[in-house]
Amino acid sequence: MSLDRPTRVALLTNVLAPYRLPVYRDLANTPGWELRVMASKRAEAGFGRAQEGAFEAAAQVLDVELVKGLSFRRRVSTNGKVDGSQWLETHLPVGVLPALARFRPDVIVSGELGVRSALAALYATLSGVPLVLWSYHSRSAAVAMGPLRRALARPLIARARTVAGMGTQAREVLRELGAPNTSIFDAPNAHD
Repeated sequence: MSLDRPTRVALLTNVLAPYRLPVYRDLANTPGWELRVMASKRAEAGFGRAQEGAFEAAAQVLDVELVKGLSFRRRVSTNGKVDGSQWLETHLPVGVLPALARFRPDVIVSGELGVRSALAALYATLSGVPLVLWSYHSRSAAVAMGPLRRALARPLIARARTVAGMGTQAREVLRELGAPNTSIFDAPNAHD
């Protein structure tokens, strides 16, 4: 990191959710930071206008890059105390590595524990920059995690310098996936 320029922070996420925009704005206003938000899509399927509007609003005040990729929908079922299912959209952000190479971040913050974060970990390893994972996992999401995703999550968490979760459930899930308690920080979606 050079002292004559701001610390470049790449924040990778699936979409710019409206409730996260205040957090992204605050991060962008952190003294000494140059934040670039790299999103996989303008909006998740089924959320349309609200997320499209959030993307457009964010692009007015933040450095936002739409990363090239592929997306597909799949139905996920959970079995437990209450059976349920939901449609999930999976993003394959094939443009993450070139986007990171163009930006040359000093730190990478990647949301979720999937392909996006695996690509971020690869870039972080090759370039020697720290990786921070920002996980939204709850107990039900952890149950829905298949063995392949669980197997991918463990080395990602081991590679990360820090893991941010959104509360008690995320902390429990992250500990189960191997994160040391000292590397987990709480980042709730909302607070006073």
